Amino acid sequence: MNAINPEIDVDMTTSVNLGELFTGQQKIMPATASAVLKMIEELKIALPGKHVLVIGAGDLVGKPVTFLLMQAGATVTIANQSTQDLASLCLSADIIISGTGVPGLINGSMVLPESIVIDAGTAESNSGISGDVDFESVKDKAFAVSPVPGGVGPVTVAMLLSNVVSVAKKR
Repeated sequence: MNAINPEIDVDMTTSVNLGELFTGQQKIMPATASAVLKMIEELKIALPGKHVLVIGAGDLVGKPVTFLLMQAGATVTIANQSTQDLASLCLSADIIISGTGVPGLINGSMVLPESIVIDAGTAESNSGISGDVDFESVKDKAFAVSPVPGGVGPVTVAMLLSNVVSVAKKR
């Protein structure tokens, strides 16, 4: 990843750009993390004081979204593959953001009626693309849930294109 010139790294994956992100000096925002925050903003949810559970600590979703949520004043808990009793953590969260690529990891029994569930995970199988959230069991229970496909993905593309325009203008 570091072979990419940081000045044109629209995905924010180089060490230089990640370092700038984690020190609050970023010039653009990581596309998927930015998409997640945009979706929360569109729901008119104020993040200060909200308990957000981020499931997955990857470089594209988990780490950047965690940092940006903390910057926005949210209380963030991070869960990974070693986390025990994920269901209890989910039931304590105002917002659940999952980016693991494990199909059906989150189901309706794991969310509260007022929860917001953002599924940024994708997995491919013979039956197509699926997310981390069992959408059918969550959609009537949570306040809001994003589908896969058609949720975070299109917003990520829009944020990525915004990054391309920003970088092009600077060059």
